[in-house]
Amino acid sequence: MVGFTKTIVAGLAALMLLVLSGCGDSPPKTFAVKAYSGSDVIASFDASSYSSGDGRIYATLPNGRQNTVSGTFSVRRTDPGAKSNTGRATKYSAELYSGGKIVETVNAASYSGGDGKVFMTVSGSSENIVFGGTYLLRNIGANLEGKSDTSKFKVTAYSDGIVIGTWYADSFTTGNGRIILKVNGIDSALVIGGTYVIEQFR
Repeated sequence: MVGFTKTIVAGLAALMLLVLSGCGDSPPKTFAVKAYSGSDVIASFDASSYSSGDGRIYATLPNGRQNTVSGTFSVRRTDPGAKSNTGRATKYSAELYSGGKIVETVNAASYSGGDGKVFMTVSGSSENIVFGGTYLLRNIGANLEGKSDTSKFKVTAYSDGIVIGTWYADSFTTGNGRIILKVNGIDSALVIGGTYVIEQFR
């Protein structure tokens, strides 16, 4: 009888551990994917995961099928584990353009990029938001207005043939489908993704 009681107690303990471990599971991640053309949303769907490459997003849907978007798009994490995407900017403000208009905005703490996309970290969450296509990422601590004695380049950005901004840069670096400007002595003052023209005047 004692052995049987010990077996029952051990079984209940194992069951409780299983239940408690299940309670600690994180909810699955979910993402909202949007594609734009001419400032309009041309596709929108929810995804359970995604990968990127060749300037595209490969999104896995909840049913296991895969959708692919290219051009101008955004990916935002939407599950409860995601941090707020609308809080005050820590260091950068980003704008996504389509048809010459701003279609989405983001306040970001940091960024990384490549292959025509920018991955932005918001409120401490990793890669909460992705912009692809034409975007501007501004360092909120930088003065982007006017020329300075160190300005050498005029840089104009376009969205679907429409001018969305002109700046005067001290220097710049390019790569990964973007240009990074040093403006008024501030490194990485502005990041431009998409179409731009650089004119040297000094």
